[in-house]
Amino acid sequence: MIFWVEDRNVIEGISHHGVRQKPYTVTEATDYIDSITAVPDVCPVFYSPCAINNGDCPSNTLCLLNPSVESGKICK
Repeated sequence: MIFWVEDRNVIEGISHHGVRQKPYTVTEATDYIDSITAVPDVCPVFYSPCAINNGDCPSNTLCLLNPSVESGKICK
């Protein structure tokens, strides 16, 4: 599916077969819609060296993923 915003409060869609979907009009919003973000219905599962104990980084730093180093993380 591909979605886009029409008329600032109408979400349009089309399937991968080219079939237009019924438009969805947002009436509850106090502001206009200016973007749509796609998210999967299931989050991918992956290992993060930062997930436990801030990756053993010092308390005044943040553990960040870095696939370019052997440990897979850096402390900044």
